[in-house]
Amino acid sequence: MSIISFRCHTTIHLAPLVNQETIHQDMDRGQQLMSRINQGILREIKPKNPLVEWYYWKDKHTVSDVTEHSLFKMAQGMLSPVENDNYRLEEIEELNNAWAVYDKKLNTFFAFDPAITTLQKDEKRNRVLVVCEDKEHGLIDVIEAGALLLECLRAFTGIEELCFLPVNPDYYIWTGTVTGIDGLKMRSNGYAGTWLLLQSESQVKKLRMLATIYSMDYPNLVDSDELARRLAKEEAAGQCVRSRHGIVLFTEEGLVYMDGTNPDNDWELKYPIYENDCYYEMLRFAYWKQVSGELENYCAWKAWLNKDFT
Repeated sequence: MSIISFRCHTTIHLAPLVNQETIHQDMDRGQQLMSRINQGILREIKPKNPLVEWYYWKDKHTVSDVTEHSLFKMAQGMLSPVENDNYRLEEIEELNNAWAVYDKKLNTFFAFDPAITTLQKDEKRNRVLVVCEDKEHGLIDVIEAGALLLECLRAFTGIEELCFLPVNPDYYIWTGTVTGIDGLKMRSNGYAGTWLLLQSESQVKKLRMLATIYSMDYPNLVDSDELARRLAKEEAAGQCVRSRHGIVLFTEEGLVYMDGTNPDNDWELKYPIYENDCYYEMLRFAYWKQVSGELENYCAWKAWLNKDFT
């Protein structure tokens, strides 16, 4: 699904204290937490099956939707698999001729529809992205293309001079405070999630270590490796922050706190989507409260929202 930009509102609506056990009585704490993540964040950082979203869009567009300057339009002649020390790139006929990139070092797999995928360059940072977008330019998925992946793309397409477009102005490269991992974020809606741009084994190791922290520090909340990995990605993406006793989630509808010691301490604060910079101000406030030990303080958050945004 494409990312949708919402109109700004001028008032904040604060919800009363909410007990998550009342809302999800048939779920255990881990299920409640995963449900909250899935409900509140518009897009998963990465789907479990990297082709899930691609399948969805493949069914929705026709030949007339082929993007100008797409990799599909650039390709010349027969496409044969190519590979180097880092990557393998091939066309998969069984998946309606999707192109698939396998990163040998990170053991990750990225499949995309070449008809709606372009190469976009951030001139200031001198970084190239392989960007798959729908016809309304809603971001579907993205990976970064370093020299070795560009080498594969040149060999695969038969084009020595690849075409680079400017990065979509609706998005920008954001660096996570906790992990230092970069991601692509939507300028007008920081709540909408982040597409992580993993570039090294050390970054993957950071995510694994963060997942271990979630499993060890919040055993009453994080009851599976899958949930721990998901939370690590959400934190790297700036969508959640840890406190001493629980986890604060930043969702499109509001703040959600889930306590790892007592469900009665759970709370949520509803808010509308604000103007561009409010998400980032809220994230900075969260990091400050994390240091001061007040991150899970409902009254502190309520007072801050009332003071700054009403």
